[in-house]
Amino acid sequence: MHEINLYNIQIVDLEIFLAAAKYKSFTKAAEKMFTTQSWVSKRIQLMERELNLQLFIRNTRNLSLTPAGRVLAERLEHITDDIGDAITAATTAMTGTTGRIKIGFLEWGVNAFLDKVKLFTESNRQIAVEIYCRQFKDLFDSLEDDRIDLMLTSSYDATQFSSDDYRVVTLKRVPMMIYMNKEHRLADRASLQVSDLRAESILTLDQKSSEDYSMYISSLFKSNGIRPFVTQYAQNGREHLGNLLLNRGILIASEYFLGNEFQDSIVSIPLEDHFIDINAVWKTNSRNVIIHKFLKMFNIDSFN
Repeated sequence: MHEINLYNIQIVDLEIFLAAAKYKSFTKAAEKMFTTQSWVSKRIQLMERELNLQLFIRNTRNLSLTPAGRVLAERLEHITDDIGDAITAATTAMTGTTGRIKIGFLEWGVNAFLDKVKLFTESNRQIAVEIYCRQFKDLFDSLEDDRIDLMLTSSYDATQFSSDDYRVVTLKRVPMMIYMNKEHRLADRASLQVSDLRAESILTLDQKSSEDYSMYISSLFKSNGIRPFVTQYAQNGREHLGNLLLNRGILIASEYFLGNEFQDSIVSIPLEDHFIDINAVWKTNSRNVIIHKFLKMFNIDSFN
């Protein structure tokens, strides 16, 4: 059996091989690696000689992988990612991370996370932090298209994220609250059950804005044998502020919805035995190590 000598093969050779395998061209691989076609060809030949494997089938028209080349490409793709991540993590440990993170959240996220974001930026002035407050669908599309790195959302939206493509971790469990005008007949209650809302005018979101929130509210009432009396829809909860201030209905949302705003006019009452999780979501293949650094603010080890 041929003795394999890996001392002559460098990490960059593996990257050159993967680029050639991806683009099926030494010339295109050279362009992507910012080198020359002759250097790519030379390093591939070295790999083939050292490994005693033919990796490519070469002809005048195209370049294709041999069976051995396909196996090697599949295995090396993950290994080179791991090597890159390991080196980045080691560099971070020694010098501190620099770079940029783009974080998106729903309107209630200002109350839930702004203090964490502020503390993070103060502690990591070398990192640029961009924040975006959007509707759920806009955030989902932005995450999918890599326009944001991290999304903070509610557990009832978790069904939108496949386990293969996204990582989802729980940051905190929070109670659901009933928001209403201080003049509302139930405003003096210490807590409420869903059954107490049987005859109440419900303010909610339209399905286009948040299909999962609509399903969550529907299931909440359905499990109690109640058909909710919905009087008005909106694109987000903040649009219902006028209705709450005018005592035109009640709104079910997490304790983060209003924070300390409008305490003189609007009360929030716990909905007994109902909680949601606040989740952080990012793409599985993301290589932005700042995500992990940011999540440590919540005592989350995102590498697990």
